[in-house]
Amino acid sequence: MKDYFINTNIDIFNKYEKIKEIEQSENQIKYLVKDYESSDLYKMTVMKTGDIRIYKKLIDTDNINIIKIISVTKLDEGELVVIEEYNENSITLQEKIDNTIDEGDFEDALLQICDALLYLHSLKKSIVYNLVTPDSIQIDKDNLIKLNDFSKAEYNNEIKNDVKMFGKLIQSSGKKFKNKYHNLISKCEKENITINDVRNNIHKAKRVMGIRFSIFILIFILLLIIARIVWIIFIRGQLINII
Repeated sequence: MKDYFINTNIDIFNKYEKIKEIEQSENQIKYLVKDYESSDLYKMTVMKTGDIRIYKKLIDTDNINIIKIISVTKLDEGELVVIEEYNENSITLQEKIDNTIDEGDFEDALLQICDALLYLHSLKKSIVYNLVTPDSIQIDKDNLIKLNDFSKAEYNNEIKNDVKMFGKLIQSSGKKFKNKYHNLISKCEKENITINDVRNNIHKAKRVMGIRFSIFILIFILLLIIARIVWIIFIRGQLINII
């Protein structure tokens, strides 16, 4: 894709200073830019695909798990220019997984993804994200998840694709999570379930794990108590023998 910052007379590109190119693919290019007036940093994405209606709708959202859209502009040649919030402390969920993600943090991330998808699916005109992959989801240092790339999103009441992709996300996240959520992955692929069903399954798995951990702690405490009693009996026996 061409660099619109070179010799441009398009207003949106004259409003921002290009700091650096972040990423480029066949259908889009991403820049880190600075607002000339406020000096605030943003991410600018120029894309060949994308539904401008969805981006305009998302400008009004206050959902914490969806990237904040500042503005969207359609160029004469058809490309969309999307200005989004920028967080230098965010990485992709895939990078977090590659760096070894804690099981609790991963499950919390899954639940946040569910919350974001539930919001999109529950709109008057349902939005299907169509890109539930670790590379298109951001996570910051406080483990806050944000859906990040809406270039494939569409207005559609058929939400099954998001459910299937959610299952594949878990499946690709490592053997430990794949084994733990084997049944859920299968349900996402083969059964007619909703993201709310997925969310309930994850909560159930967390509760079961919490109960097992609590039982383990109780057993450990009981063993300590028994060991203490045995030790006291032994010491008393020794004292009696001495006396």
